[in-house]
Amino acid sequence: MKQLLPHQIEDAKFLASKSFAGNFSGMGSGKTLTALEALCQVTDMNVLRHSAIIVAPPISLSMWAEELQSHLSVTSQIIRSGKKKIDPDAYALIMSYQIATKRRDELKALGAKVLICDESHALKTISSKRTKAIIGRHGLCESVDHTWCLTGTPS
Repeated sequence: MKQLLPHQIEDAKFLASKSFAGNFSGMGSGKTLTALEALCQVTDMNVLRHSAIIVAPPISLSMWAEELQSHLSVTSQIIRSGKKKIDPDAYALIMSYQIATKRRDELKALGAKVLICDESHALKTISSKRTKAIIGRHGLCESVDHTWCLTGTPS
């Protein structure tokens, strides 16, 4: 497990204290580990089942799975298609914005505690299907206790 820096500990406490929050620190500042630390603070680590939904660009899906395993020692499932069956025992489900948009209703029914939107500047257009499905009215964010948006890219 990696040692967090003081700013990551502070940012994790901030995220954990909010139902909807963002971490817009610069690139390379450790937003991923910060979000995972916050995840530990708001979920029961003994209930390792559909605690988190992580939505990210396709290129970073494997990185999220690796970080979940190395930092939290939990199982995750990367969902790369609209037809892949969801592992009933996975602690975290990791997918692209496209897949989360297509499977919004199914994901809402899982009862996850946390939604992490990595590179959340992808949600900048309020009228897009993606933005509506994730953070809009009746979006995925309404079915979780915490929604955290992460990006180091200004919109």
